[in-house]
Amino acid sequence: MTQSPSITAAGSTSPFRGPRMDLRYRRLTPRHVHELVAFLERLDTGGDGRLFHPHPFTPDAVAAIAAPGCRDEYVVVTAGRQGPVVAYGMLRGWEEGFTVPSLGIAVDRQWRGRGVGRRLVSHLHAIAKSRGAANVRLKVYRSNTTAVALYRSFGYQFEPHAPDEWLGFVSLPAPHARAA
Repeated sequence: MTQSPSITAAGSTSPFRGPRMDLRYRRLTPRHVHELVAFLERLDTGGDGRLFHPHPFTPDAVAAIAAPGCRDEYVVVTAGRQGPVVAYGMLRGWEEGFTVPSLGIAVDRQWRGRGVGRRLVSHLHAIAKSRGAANVRLKVYRSNTTAVALYRSFGYQFEPHAPDEWLGFVSLPAPHARAA
């Protein structure tokens, strides 16, 4: 028996298996600032702000990265068209002129274990690849074993960065050559 694709993202399907979920991936814009700040406050209140702190969780800081013209990619994932933000991801560094973007993700505690993080990393890798990046990097706390395992499953190789952090790198697959 074949399962149908399990996720709908703005009208497209993904080959991931599991319970059907309607997740929407949206580039962060000024209209998402309030929703993202609420998500980040939930994350911080739940204790996960100690593991994920790429920028201040204030409305002003979020509004700054949501401003038009930002070369970095910030993505909010919502449950359905009108649902709450359930995950947040980013590819940063292009704004500062780096060619290798830094990836970061956070998933709402209630949405973990459902493949949301895996789908978000795949989505961000596709964005990086479409923008010409051959590699992606990230930092992760060594104690965040769930995240480390997720990133290893994508092929990230780790080296020590700080006493409590790993620096991870992955090469993105080259586009397949078209047959002549």
